[in-house]
Amino acid sequence: MVKAFYDAYHCFARFPLIGGIGETFYVQNIAEEAVQRMTKNILSERFSKVLAIGQSGSGISTALHRLAQEQTITDTHHVIFFSAADALSITDVEPIDFLIVIWVKLICAMQERNIEIPAKTFDLLANITSEGINTKKTETELARRISLKIKTDSEFRRNIVKQFMIKTETMEEHISDLCWILAGQVHAGYRMNEAVFKKFQEEDMSQNILSKLEGLKGLEYKSELTFLRTIEGIIGELQTLHYKPVFLKHAWVEEKKDVLIVIDEMNHLKREITEKIFFEKKTMFQALEAKMIFAFPLSLWHHPLFSDVLSYFRCEFIRPLTVYDAVGNYRGDCLNIMKDAILKRIEPSLISDDAIATLIDVSGGLMGDLMNFMQNACLRAIEKKAAIIGNDIVAEVIDDKIDAFARMFDFAGYESAVRAVIRSKKKTNIHNKELIYLLNYGFVLEYGDTSDTLWYDAHPCLIFDRKS
Repeated sequence: MVKAFYDAYHCFARFPLIGGIGETFYVQNIAEEAVQRMTKNILSERFSKVLAIGQSGSGISTALHRLAQEQTITDTHHVIFFSAADALSITDVEPIDFLIVIWVKLICAMQERNIEIPAKTFDLLANITSEGINTKKTETELARRISLKIKTDSEFRRNIVKQFMIKTETMEEHISDLCWILAGQVHAGYRMNEAVFKKFQEEDMSQNILSKLEGLKGLEYKSELTFLRTIEGIIGELQTLHYKPVFLKHAWVEEKKDVLIVIDEMNHLKREITEKIFFEKKTMFQALEAKMIFAFPLSLWHHPLFSDVLSYFRCEFIRPLTVYDAVGNYRGDCLNIMKDAILKRIEPSLISDDAIATLIDVSGGLMGDLMNFMQNACLRAIEKKAAIIGNDIVAEVIDDKIDAFARMFDFAGYESAVRAVIRSKKKTNIHNKELIYLLNYGFVLEYGDTSDTLWYDAHPCLIFDRKS
């Protein structure tokens, strides 16, 4: 039994649902509409800059990772993906740090694609390195070393930032040059995507053959021989020979790709840093010849200065699941999504239905909170040598969250504002400063699909705490 709870504990870890993990644990409809909207934005505008706005635990990371793996995106873009929290110190960051990291990531991406890096890029790399880096290394080795030292060596980082603070435009030009080189590359290969399958249908290829080839969707082959042999292994030699002219005519794709830079976990940086980047330096990213998406904290969307940012960025929102509506009626679709998310990670026999219902209720629709609750419940079950996670364990887990909220929440300063939200489900009578604080720490949650349907409520664990 201990091993079963131990395995489940690791399954409830908060990680983006991508790759094999995504296929195993992902529940349909989680941030799906937001991914579709962002995909549409990216495909329709050349150098669009998009903010993926939401609260911690609402699924921003999963949405951005799934977006970066969408076939319509990967077929048409060089995707550069990184986490701001991983690439930089979350407490000490200047806007120029982001340009340096983007520049380094582009150099590494070009090396991975065997694209020649300009001599002036290497010269700049060599010029900004300190004595601690061997400048005889390759461009990529230098870039990766710089990437590491920016995060781990504060003195090295200060020296680089100091050099580029006075010539930000130089860094912007270097980044745009690399984006231009990447976007100018002709990407060619044999590819099976929706457009290719439609052309096969127009050539009267049998539905039976098309069905058998479905498994090749999303795959790409540089070699004609490998491509045809793969098909032969699926539909046989005679059918491959028969359709060979059709395969070679329509599956060969030559195209150029734009650069898409996705920066996750910017909402995990200190609020002052995010304000500086997007409010004081809001034009910094506009000069870059690349499409960009940033994770952005919902609390700052309510900041008075955000209106100045609107003309520079498109906004897409990823909100908590609406487990219940503004008048308290439960929504079965969202309840089922969250229940499925639990049962995909733990054997149903290890947790009671009542325990599941209670944890969903107190999560407030935040998938991140639900995962944390379940991890803690698994630990308690192991400690107690329990056979099942029941109401007793769930009560302890919820109490832990309530205690954490009680330690963090400034009752004297904000209790009246929270009471107003609970009564009205609106933000109209709350000062912006109060709302930013409450949203930033997840004490108040924002629900709704459009600006016309927005409503607010206190996090259930804060409401529970008010009873005491």
